[in-house]
Amino acid sequence: MDLRVVKTKKNIRDAFLELRKKHSVDEIKVNTLCEKAMINKTTFYNHYQDIYELSEELEKEVLDNFLNNFQDIDMMLTDADRFINGMHAVLESENDMLRVVFKDKMDELIERIEKRIRNYYAKEDQMLISFLIGGSIHLMMKSKNKNEDVEQFLIEVITKIV
Repeated sequence: MDLRVVKTKKNIRDAFLELRKKHSVDEIKVNTLCEKAMINKTTFYNHYQDIYELSEELEKEVLDNFLNNFQDIDMMLTDADRFINGMHAVLESENDMLRVVFKDKMDELIERIEKRIRNYYAKEDQMLISFLIGGSIHLMMKSKNKNEDVEQFLIEVITKIV
């Protein structure tokens, strides 16, 4: 890929992420983004149809990184300890990006992670997986720092339920 294109896309993404920290996707205007990225609107539209396409691309990228780095994704029903510790480690490593890209969309984030994780489990376990994943991610994302009590609580609950 052309180095100029790589740099331009990086500038666009960086500007978007900086704006996203303070604004919802709906509030971000292409003009503002272009000024911050030091590009013109034509350049932006050469790469993205609109702000929503850029946002969706970043959301997909963050989710893909989350899932690709989650080594114990299929261990929830057999080894809750490994599953929870693995999920917590990935959430911690992706925390900043997750919180920025999904700033006002945490429910959507949980739903999308849950949907992708359910693919690793049998059809008869789908409702149980949805219940456990939704609660686990919600508790972990709400905790501001690594909280051993939350991890241990989740491990104990999942072990009892399963």
